[in-house]
Amino acid sequence: MKNWTAPICSAAAFLFGFVFQAPAASAAQDTDTKLIVRADDFGMTEGNLEAVEKGMNEGVLTCTSMLVPAPWFEGAAALARKNPQWCLGIHLCLVGEWRGYRWRPVLPWDKVPSIVDADGFLYGSPKELFGHHPKVAQMEAELRAQIELAKKKAVNVQYLDTHYLELSDYPRLGAAIRKIAS
Repeated sequence: MKNWTAPICSAAAFLFGFVFQAPAASAAQDTDTKLIVRADDFGMTEGNLEAVEKGMNEGVLTCTSMLVPAPWFEGAAALARKNPQWCLGIHLCLVGEWRGYRWRPVLPWDKVPSIVDADGFLYGSPKELFGHHPKVAQMEAELRAQIELAKKKAVNVQYLDTHYLELSDYPRLGAAIRKIAS
């Protein structure tokens, strides 16, 4: 599957990724076509917070996915609590692709050494991460920690998607993410 990105409201808000959501509880099927306009990387920058808030409350955005390891996660979580009506997901992250703007995992980096570089930062690309043969158990633990931190901050998590990861990128990664989502 190809990744498709397009700017939304700011350079830091994008459409992108896979979405994992439990099926609706109702057996009735809605036959209306609905457009989902999703901003991801919510919490990446300070400007991103304002852009997502404006897009969700005044614009065309219908949902947003939060990047928990990002520097402005606390601000994103505060906005999510202030706006409980928002459709909000967690943008599961194992890479930090920005040069000079590096991210660490949510877990202490010595607890997930196979997913970080020698300085304790997330690798800059899936190719770099998977080239170091990360342990699936450590990837799963980090992704679970991201969800749990969001929940601890009272974020109403409604779906999961991925940040720069294809489910087929690494053996057993897709199965681990599906297990987390269930």
